[in-house]
Amino acid sequence: LYKSYTANDIVKESTKYVQKIIKDVNIVCGDIEQVKIDKKFDLIISNACLQWCNNLNATIIKLVNMLNKNGILAISIFGQQNLCEIKKLLNVSLNYPKIADIINNVDNCKTVYIGEEIKRIYFDSPIDIIKHFKQTGVNAVAPVKFTKTTLKEFEIKYKKLFVEDEKCYITYNPIYVVLQKNFI
Repeated sequence: LYKSYTANDIVKESTKYVQKIIKDVNIVCGDIEQVKIDKKFDLIISNACLQWCNNLNATIIKLVNMLNKNGILAISIFGQQNLCEIKKLLNVSLNYPKIADIINNVDNCKTVYIGEEIKRIYFDSPIDIIKHFKQTGVNAVAPVKFTKTTLKEFEIKYKKLFVEDEKCYITYNPIYVVLQKNFI
């Protein structure tokens, strides 16, 4: 166990949820690329959010610099194959990184672990995939407004291209990275 916890989220309303999980927590609201945190940490964990950074490399370096000697940075982020079906059909996507982009220019760390997966999740229909996005907060980056006609076209194209064993699928491409600062 750690003596203190600090949480960061860009969404201020997340504070009440974090405090339900950890009662005694310091919460810093704001964009991790812009907030200033004058504290060193033994462990920094980031789950599925750094793909939103405008400058991923600078953010990784910032996080590493916030670590104590031998501190650990453990992140999950999404790679280039993430939601590739949506990119192909709707031409909307984040600029997902390659593994090399994540650890580029981080020279004062030992790479403890790097891994990547391609995961397909199966649904009965493309509409169920859209519902999944809405329920989980998954976002391809740009809001897509469907009309009845464009939704039907999307459904037909999706079923034509992205079906396996009579199920529609969506691809997730999680990347996992664990770095240790100043490893001796």
